[in-house]
Amino acid sequence: MNFLILGNENPDYNHPILEKHNVPEICGSQLTKEERLLKTVEILQSTAYAADIEKLRIFYKEKVTNLKLIFDKYLKKYGEFHMPSAGLGAWIKLHEEKELSRALPELEALGIYVAHDNPQLNPKERIVGIRVGFGLPDLEVYEKTFECLATHFS
Repeated sequence: MNFLILGNENPDYNHPILEKHNVPEICGSQLTKEERLLKTVEILQSTAYAADIEKLRIFYKEKVTNLKLIFDKYLKKYGEFHMPSAGLGAWIKLHEEKELSRALPELEALGIYVAHDNPQLNPKERIVGIRVGFGLPDLEVYEKTFECLATHFS
């Protein structure tokens, strides 16, 4: 099965909520490994952390919902967007296999396609789907990406 992986399924560690709970950022690097671990456990058990994680969950839920709207705008006629039940990756199943090789340089220039993150992709063969990581990048990059794909798919 030949498919494309776009974006990244890791959270944006520069997000203010994650920075707020980053132990080395809070305490500096002078802590020992054991002290950092104890501080991490303390943070994880705090009520503030639980509330912030819920805010982060809502942030990513809204992000994937908006990503689906961008998909609908550009690519709906070419496939189906499958919302994830968990995690930061969605799946686009194409209605029919699509040639992709000419679009790859443009996707690479956008910073959303990285060849070494796609060991399963044979660029000489048609793809059946796209794995979309929405941890990174932002939605503006996905707008350009989906527009690029729509142009190449038409």
